[in-house]
Amino acid sequence: MRDTINRLESTLPKTRQQAMAADFAGETQDAVMLGLPPLDGALGGGFPMAGMTEIRAAESRDWGAACGFAWVLAAMLLKHQPRLGGALVWIAAADARAEGGEPWMPGLSGLAPGPRQILIVHPRRTADALWAAEAAAGTAGIGMTILELRGNPGCFGLTESRRLQFRARQAGRPLLLLRQTGEAEAGAAPARFHIGAAPAGLRRLPDGGRLAGSIGRPAFAVTLEKSRLPAPLSLILEWNRHECRLDIRPCAAGHAAGSGQPADSRPRLSASADGPHRADAMGRVLALPRAS
Repeated sequence: MRDTINRLESTLPKTRQQAMAADFAGETQDAVMLGLPPLDGALGGGFPMAGMTEIRAAESRDWGAACGFAWVLAAMLLKHQPRLGGALVWIAAADARAEGGEPWMPGLSGLAPGPRQILIVHPRRTADALWAAEAAAGTAGIGMTILELRGNPGCFGLTESRRLQFRARQAGRPLLLLRQTGEAEAGAAPARFHIGAAPAGLRRLPDGGRLAGSIGRPAFAVTLEKSRLPAPLSLILEWNRHECRLDIRPCAAGHAAGSGQPADSRPRLSASADGPHRADAMGRVLALPRAS
């Protein structure tokens, strides 16, 4: 794994390495405005360009949405800060890769244009994944690092979180921590997002209206759990691929903005083949043994 990181750095011309090192050693832009006033304000003036940001999905079925959101962020940061155009390193721990699968690059490229050079690292152990992320965060020629972990591993605590935050902050580059089915816990990341899948809204019309019965842009149920705000901030964000930006879905679009589910959503358990046409709501019926 050490050889992989070294080979990636050696592929860059020496002059380019020196130029990028000098670029990041000087004054850096601390944040990039996402064009979303509620989020930009909660993040202290935009998305942090230097340091670690945590993105977690509470359930495995939302893992695709979390990965898509991370890729969208990478595309937006690259658009506003071209110097991040170096390689993107995606490090996936073995247990996270076994459950969530491999990043499907044709699908991600169709969602948003990303960096041209992508290096996917497959460490055998979680400890190796942490080492690779720390090494990548401080390597010249790497624009951004994504670290994918599953759950809340014992080898990744507050101390290890501080090490990653310090290394990324010192290098002046973003590091995204993707936590698969992980619970919220204390960490050094100044911001933590909880991402869930959201139903697509209706297609927007040129006059600002919505086309009934249509399927619109991809959407994410985003909750900013940790920020400068005293309480979490929940939004439904729609991805505009053509303009490479996220838009806030208004509540009048026919969906519940806080939950990520349609206002008239049905229970998630499907009905049996020979039962009623719709499953009963969970918790309505409780089976108890007869007293006599």
